[in-house]
Amino acid sequence: MGHAARALGQRGPGLRSAPLKGTTRAAQEAATPRAVWLRFLLVAAYAALILSRLPNVFIKGRFWAEEGAVYFFRAWREPWPDALVWVHTGYLNLTASASAVLARYLVPLPDAPFVTSTISLLVQLLPAILLCVSGIRWLRHPLALWCAMLLLAAPPFAGEVWLNTITSQFHLTLAAAIILASEVRSGSAGVLQNAVLLWTPLSSPGSVALAPLFVLRALADRSRGHATQAGLMSIGAVVQALVLLRHPVAGRDHGLGPIGLVCVFYVKNIITPLLGESAALGRGRQMEAAFLHHTPVFFPVVITVAALGLAAIAAWRSRDRAIIYLFSAAVVVAFVSYAAALTLGHPFYMLRPGFGARYAYVPNVLLSLALFGLAISGTRLVRPMAALLCVAILFTGARWYYDVAPAMANGPAWSVEVRKLAAAPDARLQLWPPWFSMYLPPPARRR
Repeated sequence: MGHAARALGQRGPGLRSAPLKGTTRAAQEAATPRAVWLRFLLVAAYAALILSRLPNVFIKGRFWAEEGAVYFFRAWREPWPDALVWVHTGYLNLTASASAVLARYLVPLPDAPFVTSTISLLVQLLPAILLCVSGIRWLRHPLALWCAMLLLAAPPFAGEVWLNTITSQFHLTLAAAIILASEVRSGSAGVLQNAVLLWTPLSSPGSVALAPLFVLRALADRSRGHATQAGLMSIGAVVQALVLLRHPVAGRDHGLGPIGLVCVFYVKNIITPLLGESAALGRGRQMEAAFLHHTPVFFPVVITVAALGLAAIAAWRSRDRAIIYLFSAAVVVAFVSYAAALTLGHPFYMLRPGFGARYAYVPNVLLSLALFGLAISGTRLVRPMAALLCVAILFTGARWYYDVAPAMANGPAWSVEVRKLAAAPDARLQLWPPWFSMYLPPPARRR
């Protein structure tokens, strides 16, 4: 706990992006014991917020979908080195595979899902912790920091990405993007940043798209620290890219096309976070019908291009590199994720706000953080507009925060499922959601 607290309060060298008045004094104030423990308490409150959304995960014990059916199953049956590097749906996910291996060997079978859930919680706290140590000047005040943490939790239709290891990859991508927008840190905070950058691309294929932005920032800043970050990110990105090339998945070749991708962005990253479920469902269905009947889609494309253009201008005019890189990362991750999304033969389902919502989580958070930065550090004209958009996003997030699909929020207790093995060793154990189950051979038959 002491190391975590010191990391939360540590500060590093200032950004080259803009002159900061009183930087030294601000750094000294942020490193005081009171500031350190205040940040620690904010992260603890954020953890409580996450747990309150899906309490049954830790009450009953849960393997979520492929977390049990693929990764734990392989950890149970295969030698641990093989299970650790198991490739599923075309990519490495070391967070899921390593967590499954630990759950297999560290605890009895009835306790296994509590290991993976705990690891996923710790991983999903990383974006909040990295915001605390980011050195971003408009996050210095504790209230601003807490508002930013609320934006991490705000995107609706995001129940799938919480408290499981297979979708912790999206939180790692978010963590890497926050590091991209942050100062280079020293000490324990710097070690944390570098460790996240080395690990993230080996667990999250979407994060590979961020590697060029890290290289771009290293070249722009001519900073040894940013060059180190770019190198670490690139190492994992090259490995993951090679895995992706060697294990192509046909279901990702959906051919939505540029217009379709723009329309997906319109539904998932503009309408859904600002107007909520009803509006997003209605517009999504209209566009889905238009594509199926080969009818031109005009207004959503114009609105999206105009919104992105105006946001890009506002970010550039702010002269704040944190805002610029948050916005750039959001756009890059969004379009790369939607282009490579696993649609299983139904590409236009991506126009539904709840379908593939996991792909929209990172872009939504990064756009929200960029808007929050503009609300504080933007031009006089931009600040009130950005603040209004942030309020709308938080309102929508609060409205739908606890509206989680029943299959995600509840299911059979794992201990009850494990007891089935005593009566029938070949029984299938029910996972969450209910259309996933798992067969575990008895110990005598394991290899």
